[in-house]
Amino acid sequence: MKVVITYGTYDLFHTGHYNILKRAKERGDYLIVGVTSDAYDKARGKLNVKQSLSERIENVKKTGLADKIIVEEYMGQKIDDIIKYNVDEFVLGSDWLGKFDYLKEYCKVTYLERTKGVSSTQLRNENYGILKMGYVGNVENSKNIIQESKYVSGLEITKSFSLNEEKAIQVFEENMLESYTTNYLDFLNGIDAVYISKIANQYDYIKTALENKKHILFERNNNLTENEIYELYNLAKKNNLILFEAITTIYSPGFSRLSSMLKAGTIGKIKSMDITYSRIENDINDSLVYPLMAISKIMEAEYLSVDKFDVVEKNKITYRKINIKFKNSIASLQVTKNMKLNDEITIIGTSGYVIVEKPWWKTEVYTVYNEEKTRKYSFDFDEEGIRYELSDFLNTITTNDNYQKIFESESKFVSKVMEEIK
Repeated sequence: MKVVITYGTYDLFHTGHYNILKRAKERGDYLIVGVTSDAYDKARGKLNVKQSLSERIENVKKTGLADKIIVEEYMGQKIDDIIKYNVDEFVLGSDWLGKFDYLKEYCKVTYLERTKGVSSTQLRNENYGILKMGYVGNVENSKNIIQESKYVSGLEITKSFSLNEEKAIQVFEENMLESYTTNYLDFLNGIDAVYISKIANQYDYIKTALENKKHILFERNNNLTENEIYELYNLAKKNNLILFEAITTIYSPGFSRLSSMLKAGTIGKIKSMDITYSRIENDINDSLVYPLMAISKIMEAEYLSVDKFDVVEKNKITYRKINIKFKNSIASLQVTKNMKLNDEITIIGTSGYVIVEKPWWKTEVYTVYNEEKTRKYSFDFDEEGIRYELSDFLNTITTNDNYQKIFESESKFVSKVMEEIK
């Protein structure tokens, strides 16, 4: 008897789920289906799951395809299950291609082509619906962004756009999307929202999408001016649309908690913030976006002056230090392209201080030292962290609640400082 096993969340069960189960069943004599528990989904960063475990198990049971249904509760359980049930073949959709190759040591691993476009067609008429999103940007970042979107139930990236047809096709094929195009207006048809990465003419792309009533999640490039930010936010408000800036650090659980604690006065009034950042970017100005946004969340709203110091080698800036003076405090940041920095944040207040450990932009561990006691905090930061901002973006669109964590004033702060130092 050939035993086949597969796993999934099976939230808002649709034809794509059914087709994978049917084809998995056809590959053997006995099909075991693992359904992820609520706790495991949360622990692995699977966000916005709408249905309970019992409902999701019932979804699978109703198909009549599963000979046995088990609950997946912890990392590494797949190996234990394969050994326990003498599994011959592990099957999963091709959108996870390569992710589970480590299981080949225990059984055959097969990735089945997923059913493109079925989930959105099926679920649009359901109570929860699904947000269809398009991707605009480079090939290199697309895989991470689209892969992370699979952890956010209720959202699906379906289209790719690039003026370069070869690149548009590459994103489309590598991520198994529904379609691609080199015509931006055609691209905007049939989707609800757009993810725009760091690209040239970013302002024009965002503005056109907003004018065509699309919600926007964007990774800013370093050329967006304060006036452009102002115009884009006003256009979004005018059209009752959501405009989110994509800085994964700000949407991560650890940084959100840190920011709230500091604003609540955990270390008193903040007097200084030192931040170092050696994450490699093509342009050193791109490297300033993350630390500047972190400063905007923690320090005062208005600054008095900005001073900079550069180290230039072979006509290129390899190190930059910036001091930002506020009325009652100061922030210093250092960025580099070829030198090692400690990549930590130190924040000093009137009654204590905080150290955010390396790499601070993931904000997994930080320690609060104050007059009462010393306490260390630890948080999970899953993969690239993109799922957190995607989840908050989706929830802000589909509910009456506001999950926005980067505000217009903070976005304008970053642009204003960038304009000054250039």
